[in-house]
Amino acid sequence: MVVFHRVKKDPEVKALIVEADRQLAVLGYTEHGPRHARLVAKNSRKILVDLGYDERAGELGAIAGYLHDIGNVVGRTDHERISALLTRSILVRL
Repeated sequence: MVVFHRVKKDPEVKALIVEADRQLAVLGYTEHGPRHARLVAKNSRKILVDLGYDERAGELGAIAGYLHDIGNVVGRTDHERISALLTRSILVRL
């Protein structure tokens, strides 16, 4: 079973988040690195739990929140679709 702490420690995930942040910085965007990913993960989990979803749903929300911007490594346009494609291969591997 995929869990947040494994996703967060994965070397590929770390590299994608750092590089996506670097790409966005070149374009003039604010910080989208590991701190941003952790904040979105934390808030995603909290919102789901506050809405009454179970812990697993909160865990999945945290994973989705953490990975939501990795598509920016390719470019800003359609980054949400690219994030989904990259995320799928990571989650299958994990």
